[in-house]
Amino acid sequence: MMRNEIRMLAAAGMLAAITCVPRTALAVSVGPVADLFNVYTIGDIGSAADPYAGSEFQGITGAGGSAYFDNFFVNSGDVFGPFGVLTGQGLTLTDGTISGGLSSGGTVSLTRVQVNGAANSGPGFTAVDSTINGNLTTQTAANLTNSTVTGSKTVAPYSAPIDINALNNSLINSANSFAGLPQTGSFGETCGGGGARPCTLTFNGASGQNVFDVDASLINQTGLVNFTGASDATFILDIVNGTSILLSSIGFSLAPGIGLSDILWNVAQVANVTLSLIELPGTLLAPNSNVDFTSASIDGSLYAKNLTGNGEAHVVPEPGTWAMLVTGLLALFLAERRSRAASVG
Repeated sequence: MMRNEIRMLAAAGMLAAITCVPRTALAVSVGPVADLFNVYTIGDIGSAADPYAGSEFQGITGAGGSAYFDNFFVNSGDVFGPFGVLTGQGLTLTDGTISGGLSSGGTVSLTRVQVNGAANSGPGFTAVDSTINGNLTTQTAANLTNSTVTGSKTVAPYSAPIDINALNNSLINSANSFAGLPQTGSFGETCGGGGARPCTLTFNGASGQNVFDVDASLINQTGLVNFTGASDATFILDIVNGTSILLSSIGFSLAPGIGLSDILWNVAQVANVTLSLIELPGTLLAPNSNVDFTSASIDGSLYAKNLTGNGEAHVVPEPGTWAMLVTGLLALFLAERRSRAASVG
């Protein structure tokens, strides 16, 4: 009975946290758990041969597969949560900093890394010239070389803080759901200019949700995108057809009252997406796409199948606003840990 009451209180806390967040935080939501992430991939971030290098993600980061970072700063905005980075499989980090701690279901390798927060891993944990400012819990004994753990060191079975398979499925389902929405209006298209990207697109949003279908071939020719209309308008741009999308060298104009979190770029089926020489406003939802994110940035969240490059991800709204949203997830996480401990006892 007590465990059920704890779960009910935790769920109520999460509902309160979500409903108390200002509208801009959840203007276009991709799911209550997915919304916590600044960057998330169903597969991998980087690779062993080509790690994600020389970049910064301001918010919580995750990979359903493995993640490889070099010369990095993850969760630089100190977004509060049960972890700063999460992987379902391995985590390899070199020369960088994580705020908020780490949780990995696979082997963890740290070289000259500072982890500000607790570290929790599956089998195999190695740290060289690194610091963990918090507790260290590993499934097998940790191998520490010239490294410091400021908190306790414990050997215990790994327990994932969230259901990664459920999260992966929810992202794919969200993309498909957005793709299935009917168009609510047309958009302006002018392609009379010269150069490689001669087109200008203007999306005029009425009050509430606006859905536009945009052909990938048109996006690949666009050099300017305008968002206009009501101050409470949200924009879902469903990019359709084609096998690749090139979001490069595009300028953006947002009318007063239209926020970065009011825009969703939905890519449900296109296999490859490239972001280059661009500062993309809004959320990119591309759970079935391999995303090359090089020499670019996004003011919002990015969801992909696999992610490569060196692009930066900025939290929208500012990191402090996310604290209320994440508090609910943390409550559920702690309640589940208490429940497991009580079951063992």
